[in-house]
Amino acid sequence: MVRRSQAQAGLDLEGAPDSTPKRQKVEEPEASTSTALNAEPAPDSFEPKHPELWWRDGNTVIAADGLSFKVHAGILEKHSSVFCELLEELQGVEQPEMFEGCRVLRVDDKGEHLAALLQILYDGGSGSFTDWRKPLKLTALRRVTLLAVKYKIQHIIDEAIARLEYIFPTSFEPDRLVESFYMSTDKSHPVHFDQATDLIAVITLAREINPDTPPSFIAMALYHSVGLTAEMLLKPIKYDGDEIMLSLADRVKCFEQLYLLATTNKTVKMPVVSAIKKPLCSSTTCHDGLVAVLSQWISNGELATFDPLGPCTYAFEKVADKHPNRRVCVACTAQLTKAIDDRRRILFASLGERFGISTWPAQS
Repeated sequence: MVRRSQAQAGLDLEGAPDSTPKRQKVEEPEASTSTALNAEPAPDSFEPKHPELWWRDGNTVIAADGLSFKVHAGILEKHSSVFCELLEELQGVEQPEMFEGCRVLRVDDKGEHLAALLQILYDGGSGSFTDWRKPLKLTALRRVTLLAVKYKIQHIIDEAIARLEYIFPTSFEPDRLVESFYMSTDKSHPVHFDQATDLIAVITLAREINPDTPPSFIAMALYHSVGLTAEMLLKPIKYDGDEIMLSLADRVKCFEQLYLLATTNKTVKMPVVSAIKKPLCSSTTCHDGLVAVLSQWISNGELATFDPLGPCTYAFEKVADKHPNRRVCVACTAQLTKAIDDRRRILFASLGERFGISTWPAQS
């Protein structure tokens, strides 16, 4: 995974392009009496022109849902084989729709979403799409990624995957495997998540990128989705104007793992139970601390949950803060943390097999 950090301004959290023009724009054209222009549709038959993506020297007009753009065919063809094919077909039309001397390509994309994509093609969304210091909301990232998949624009897809792999790691990094890490609007995170349904959106996006061999970050996203409600997993949900739903195979895997991960959770935490039965040191204070940790897990229902990848160090710290006279000693804390992390590492490596993800690298 490569992190980007260019210091530029641009695409905001909703995916809107920077207001600073990179080329000179022109005002509405004056009425013309030429035969060609008189034969064109009247301006009010078009959607509103995008103020920043209506280039004076553009040679192609794209009419989308809600916005129109006057752009350069060469830019589109450079990045997208699909646009290349569409424009080639347009050139073969004997009587194409024309506007301002340009052939018109009509698409069914939402204008706001297509604007964000075009801005990236021209200048990287003024830099913010590749600048991880300017986080994107998942909705904004999803919009441009879906269009990049549709138009086969690989560098945008690769950037989206890199951002999501930071949130859903494909290598074992203990502090980044918990729900509190991905469900965050931390400024250091390249993508912001603020609702549980974002998980469904990430999984379905991965399947859109490649249905059969999705990006490997999907494994961690599926792992976290096990904790969603049955209604979220079983029924279609409304998300950013779309209706999305997990595939049947993904739903089945989530319900299977709800039970299996709860069982694994007990195995992962078993070193603490073993240390109570057979103390690792002679300190009664340390032993009492371990009993307190286990009691805390039981009272909080943490032994019956599905989240065995969660770290255990916080449990030792919490007991030490609450009961200073029942603190687990440093040596035992280190030994038990390592033993638990070894089990977490094994579980992490098995996520691909558990959720049927062949691309899972199992880098433990």
